[in-house]
Amino acid sequence: MLVVTSNWAFTDGSLAPPHRRTAGGWLTDVRRAIIRGGRGSDGRYRPVAAATLVLAGDTCDWLTSRVWSGRERPWHGGQRARQARLRVAAETFRVARPLVATILRWLRRGVSVPAANRRGLPSFGPEVTVPLRVVVLAGDRDGWWAELPVAAGREGLHVGDSWSDGRHDVRHGHDLDPIAHRSCGERPGRPRQPTLRESLTVELLVPFAVELQAVGAGWPPLRQRLTDLAAASLPAVPGLVQRLVDAVAREQGAATARAVADGWRRRVAAWHRVARREPPASEAEFDPVDAVAAWLAAGGIGGRPPSVCERLAPLPPESRAGGAVLLGHPAANSPPGLDCRLPDGRAWRETLGQEPAPPPVVAVGRTIWNDGIIDAA
Repeated sequence: MLVVTSNWAFTDGSLAPPHRRTAGGWLTDVRRAIIRGGRGSDGRYRPVAAATLVLAGDTCDWLTSRVWSGRERPWHGGQRARQARLRVAAETFRVARPLVATILRWLRRGVSVPAANRRGLPSFGPEVTVPLRVVVLAGDRDGWWAELPVAAGREGLHVGDSWSDGRHDVRHGHDLDPIAHRSCGERPGRPRQPTLRESLTVELLVPFAVELQAVGAGWPPLRQRLTDLAAASLPAVPGLVQRLVDAVAREQGAATARAVADGWRRRVAAWHRVARREPPASEAEFDPVDAVAAWLAAGGIGGRPPSVCERLAPLPPESRAGGAVLLGHPAANSPPGLDCRLPDGRAWRETLGQEPAPPPVVAVGRTIWNDGIIDAA
């Protein structure tokens, strides 16, 4: 069985919350998906033989960190920048320790699922273990997995940029996004240009957050929205900033809201100056910096985004004959979910943090899928 998920966006907690509020139950959802995968097309339950969990990029958000408020940048070369990257990653793993520990335990021991009883239903007694392989793919916000010590020698943990089982090709897919695309030929730890996405996060969003964190005004509403702002598409950013300003006005008054709006415009102007000195890379056939700065500063709330936003929109994913291409990046602004695939070709998607729909089969009595209610197709 194959389970693909992405965009969990764990952070080091220095600016944005370390993880989304529902993250504690996500691995429960993964286990439940593996259990559901044991339900055959005939309605009978048989535990799957093995499962592969692919974390298809942006499992972590290592760009939205206070570490980058100093002189080091994620795209710099040299030992200081490398140590900064490792420090952000290590702190992210520390604050996400319960989830990391569960994944490592699954790697060593497998995932415990109910055995099947004689009626082809999950048993409430004996359990069996399903061997689990975990694959971690780099995204545009956690691009330095290959530099981490955990990437080497951890039995059952595979780290890379893409993964395939011959039938499914999985990658994050930020190569299709002009503002997040990085050259495949770049070597980890070598100096390079930032992508436009990296530049906007590290040179605009991080200083804006650090400023509000220091003064306190507007900080709690921004902290709650920081992960969404970091992942937002260019057309969506002004609207998200306006909603932040509106929230500050409700909670702290109009004067504080005006100060937050003025601070955002100042930070956009500062980013514009930095981006002129150190132009970010993009796959656009033109220099988008001036147009992007004007859009972010003016807001354009309720208006039509400029043509630059349309020209920087992600490309549609390509199709592959005889198989499936699964990408994590196009769903960056959607709730993280689980794309589940079985060897017989069946597939479904579950949204993390939500109870899945019951199976379309008759089930009488308390089972893994219901609480004693009869479900009928």
